[in-house]
Amino acid sequence: MSETNGQSNPSPPTTNSSDESEFLLTSGGIGEIKEALGRLYKKVNELEINQKAERAQDRAELKAWAQTNLIQTQLISKQTAAIELLTQELKNSENSKQQSELHRENLLQELALLKNQLQNMPKSSPQIGSVELKGLKAEILSLRQALSSIPTKLEQIDKNQSGIETRLLSIEDRKIISQIEEEGWNYNSWRKAGQTALVFLILFFILSGIGSAIFPARTPADTMAYLQEIWERTGWANTKLQRLEKKFRTDPTR
Repeated sequence: MSETNGQSNPSPPTTNSSDESEFLLTSGGIGEIKEALGRLYKKVNELEINQKAERAQDRAELKAWAQTNLIQTQLISKQTAAIELLTQELKNSENSKQQSELHRENLLQELALLKNQLQNMPKSSPQIGSVELKGLKAEILSLRQALSSIPTKLEQIDKNQSGIETRLLSIEDRKIISQIEEEGWNYNSWRKAGQTALVFLILFFILSGIGSAIFPARTPADTMAYLQEIWERTGWANTKLQRLEKKFRTDPTR
């Protein structure tokens, strides 16, 4: 029994050693855990730093991409405007081309028509040429006759103007004044009549000066028209003078 007790006494130290070993093992595990946690914390910090750097790089790349995209958008807008302008110019060019083609076709048609007319036109013969020459000679002869009649008409116009001036001067005779006073005309009527006579007197003196002036170089047609105009004015003045003489009762034909 004693031996048995002696053999059983050392059991408590065995329990203590196991506890110590467990403690040592536990302490070692905690250290390893701490080391692992430290390494993990370090890796997490490194990961955060890397992520921050990557995010900053991503933001920089995104900003650069946005700026590049904006520039590309502006360039696309400019290119679109340029394309629209070129399209409009192309349309205008097409319209101008169509108008040019139409004008060209019209010119070709007119040219073909002129060619047909030229081909169908009868050739001039010596007889036709002689007839045309005779017509020109007749026109020249009529022009010469018209020119030769100009001095006669001028002389007739001068005579008519001289007669008109003489008849105008007779209006100023005292007999007219006495008749006007006897008929009871007032001062305004007399002044009006005198002004009328003076106006006609000045008018016919001007016509007389025009008739005696040197005519400028004119064509026969212009000269005949000018003489016709003078003749009409002279007739108009003569009519006015006759009316005035009838009004004043100084008509020499009575």
